[in-house]
Amino acid sequence: SHVVDGQYGIKYSINLFLEHLWKDEAWGLNKINVIHPVTTPFIPQPLVLIDDTIPEQWLFNVSLGNFLPDVELTKLTLGTQSFPVDEETLIFNVYTGTNPNETTLNRIFILEVPMESPVVDRKYIGDGVEQYTLDVIYTMTVVPENLTFTHPAHLIHQHTIVLPVADGFCDEENMTLMVTHGTSDRYWIPFIGNMQLTPDSAAQRGYHLTENGTHSVITIPRDAAEVVHEAINEQGLHNRFEFKFRDNETLEVLVNFSVSCSFSISDLITCFPSGRIVITVLKLEALLGVDGKMMLKDKTCRPKERSAFKVTFDFSANTCGTSRR
Repeated sequence: SHVVDGQYGIKYSINLFLEHLWKDEAWGLNKINVIHPVTTPFIPQPLVLIDDTIPEQWLFNVSLGNFLPDVELTKLTLGTQSFPVDEETLIFNVYTGTNPNETTLNRIFILEVPMESPVVDRKYIGDGVEQYTLDVIYTMTVVPENLTFTHPAHLIHQHTIVLPVADGFCDEENMTLMVTHGTSDRYWIPFIGNMQLTPDSAAQRGYHLTENGTHSVITIPRDAAEVVHEAINEQGLHNRFEFKFRDNETLEVLVNFSVSCSFSISDLITCFPSGRIVITVLKLEALLGVDGKMMLKDKTCRPKERSAFKVTFDFSANTCGTSRR
């Protein structure tokens, strides 16, 4: 084997032996031996990459050849990580084989990488299909000359997956979503609205999150910050909250679920026997926000509490321009 400008190839070398015999009257039998080494020009050998991957086995299986026996595979770069091939690892398996269709150039290197390995890039591309991409750089050495060369490979396979499904329901005070996990959403990031859902973030907001490996159940109050108030009419207050799975790298929304329910609006206006009145004004989805400068008929009556989602007025019935009918 030989390497020229990073290209693998071979040269054939032989030693030509010439023996010249003659007789003469002075010396009798004469003999001269001549040994002359001859080497052919460099002959490039295109490498052959054969992808024998069966996606249903969840395993990349690819072979690279064909080489003479004096070529050794010394390093593999998978994605952005490099690995010496003489170290044991669960990330990949590599071994040497032979090509039965070749006689001399018959050495091949067989690489196996599980599709769930961290060196494999996985991406949901829609319609229940996930794409797996593996970038490989083979580093090989010709021994004993220690001539090194590399060969890249870009492998792509697609696999049909089971998508998560969800079911939602509400009671008088809460909204609940139960998600049945699919085969790949454990690699995705769950969000409620714009909040990444984790046990810690749920606990901080007072949400109830349970997980048993196959299902996730999230229950949130109807007035939670992540709840969208769609409309208010005679049927009540129409609320919605959205649960999204996002890509763990790009944060692109992959799957979206929502729960919509109607609630009584009686608690938005509360009158107390003492004459105290409490009114809550909510931000509706169609509005950009709640005007924090909102006032009642009496312009001196300002909200007692305010946020981006609601304002609360708390006043006496004989103030703030209240009229009796």
